Amino acid sequence: MSYVPLALLLAQKLSLLIVRWLQWPMACLAAAFVVLILVSGCASQAPKPAMVQKYERALEYYRQSRFTDAEALFQQIVQAHPDHVDTWFRLGNLYVRTGQNEAAVYAFTQCLKRNPQYSKAWHNLALVHVKQAVAVLEEGMTHLSVNAPERASFERVRDALGGVSVVNEKALRPVLDQPSPPLSGDAPGVPNSPPGARRGQ
Repeated sequence: MSYVPLALLLAQKLSLLIVRWLQWPMACLAAAFVVLILVSGCASQAPKPAMVQKYERALEYYRQSRFTDAEALFQQIVQAHPDHVDTWFRLGNLYVRTGQNEAAVYAFTQCLKRNPQYSKAWHNLALVHVKQAVAVLEEGMTHLSVNAPERASFERVRDALGGVSVVNEKALRPVLDQPSPPLSGDAPGVPNSPPGARRGQ
């Protein structure tokens, strides 16, 4: 329910009464004053949409490392607004922080399905795949004998990827912990998606 139209209706009724009761010039001034007070008062007290509140609360939980609480809220948002790419991105970051690589891949992929230009999602998805590749190589090495000819190749690739992974893990931290985007309602009650986000796919 919008409070502003109701305030305008009340102001209109009140101004008609004032006009009849006071002299015309004084009545116009009083009516304008009443309208100004009612409209500014109602506009400043309008509650935030529920989804914006939920998104802000999820971001706060994420910053406090309350990942279970943040995940639950992010999941509710993507269920209600599956095209909201920033929430998918945040969910992917949460899964990276909690070591849930498969879930992170899924979340970043959902983000990129909806907005292929979301470069941070591509970056973070690539880092998750590097971490997975290192884990696969390490697992494979446990099944090779110490003298296996492939072992040296596995170690070289693992070390090359591991070095990239360690360097980029440090670079990833600021991306994971960046401030949230400005909030406004491009979808009902949901924060804006990054520029170029495609809807309805």
